[in-house]
Amino acid sequence: MSLKISREQMQAMVQNSEAMFLTALERLVRSEHAAVVADLPAELLQEMLRQACAAAKRYGMADPPDIAGFVMLMFEFGPQFHEHPAIHAVLTETSLPAHQRLQAVARNTTEPVWRAVEATLHKQRWFDGD
Repeated sequence: MSLKISREQMQAMVQNSEAMFLTALERLVRSEHAAVVADLPAELLQEMLRQACAAAKRYGMADPPDIAGFVMLMFEFGPQFHEHPAIHAVLTETSLPAHQRLQAVARNTTEPVWRAVEATLHKQRWFDGD
């Protein structure tokens, strides 16, 4: 007997796993960055998390730990940290597999670059038009 899974069932499973991942990320962000997100409504934080995951995926990240790491950096250094030229160069380096790029950012980004990113935190925006 073979198991058949319909396209609709497969989509429901994927959506459920994405929802579970977002819930886990929300718990992690609320735990690790409580001061930043304490007063945010759940709906707004969830939209921020969706935006953050989408940004990670645009860099080719597909594994949950990579996406979560990218999201955590967004909450630490701002939603546009990845646009700094030095960081962006690593995240778009095609000679590195996508699943190694975030590690390369952590390993190769110098303290002055992180300070430069932090200096722009007050100007960074989660959503267009902010």
